[in-house]
Order: sequence, then C-alpha cells, then structure tokens
Amino acid sequence: MATRHAIYGRPGATYLDVPDDIIRGKCDPIEKVVEVERVPEPPRMVAPTENVAAALNLLERGRAAARFSLGKGMAWSRAEDEVRAFIERTQLPFLRSSRWARGVMPDDHPLSAAAARSLALQHADVIFLMGARLNWIFHFGQAPRYAKDVKIIQLDIAPEEIGHNKATEVALVR
Repeated sequence: MATRHAIYGRPGATYLDVPDDIIRGKCDPIEKVVEVERVPEPPRMVAPTENVAAALNLLERGRAAARFSLGKGMAWSRAEDEVRAFIERTQLPFLRSSRWARGVMPDDHPLSAAAARSLALQHADVIFLMGARLNWIFHFGQAPRYAKDVKIIQLDIAPEEIGHNKATEVALVR
C-alpha cells in the first residue's frame, strides 16, 4: 500500500507506520518469508475528447504566441517523447518550471523562451501548463507577471491541482 501511494497519482513520500512489536520482532529463516507481488505501473487516465479539442482550439485562437510551461510532472510521467513531439509540431515557445523538468526539453532548444521568461509570460494570452503548478516559481499566475486575461490550459496527473491558484479554462487530467 505504501509503495502504491508513493508512485500512483502525484509521486512522493509516503508515511509508513510500523508497530513496535513488528520492528523488534524476529523473522523465520528466509525460506519462510513470503515475497509479495510488485506494485503494477499506475493506471493511465485519458482526458475527455471534448477537453482535448477545447485545448487545441484555444491554442489555435491565441493572439500572442501561447507558451508551454513544462514541470517536473512531465518528467515523472515519463512523457518526454510526447512533449517533444507536441512542441516540435506546434512550434510554440516553452518554459521550464524547475530544474526537475530539464530532461523533458533541451536547454538550448530554439523554442525555449527562458532568456525572455518575464516578457514571454506577460505577453502570452494562453498558457499551457504541462505537469507544472502555478506556484511561487510562476508567480501564482497573477498580474503583473501575467496578462490579466490570460487563459490557462492545465494538464496534470492530479485532479486536485487543476485550477489551483488561478482558474483553468481547460482541464486535462491524465
């Protein structure tokens, strides 16, 4: 159960409470120890087709170049190939939210907006958060760092993160 909680949903630490009698207890020889099955990979959810269509429509209609904000969620989800293919196909600039997202897109990629981060965020009318949170790193999605009417598309593995700190125009939970 602890392993399942650590790797399912948003991966992270798990609290494991073991009674004292188990900690201080003795174990029979190794032949009698039962090995449990490995926890399977987390199940994958698929975002509703209408949400995917709404997100693509919003990206197409954007006045200013939409920005992708990549977070460690894309790395944890092992979605590097899919993210790279999507960014290459759309040719839209991107930012990374943290050092944990470094492996998702190369630092020296021509579509990286890292050198003009503040300007990119202030002028974007649509931002697609891919496994990233609108936390202190991204100034909670608030003006003056962002346009007042910026629209957020949010892709996350954890439904409770959708719309956190700023309303989300389109939610994609995967």
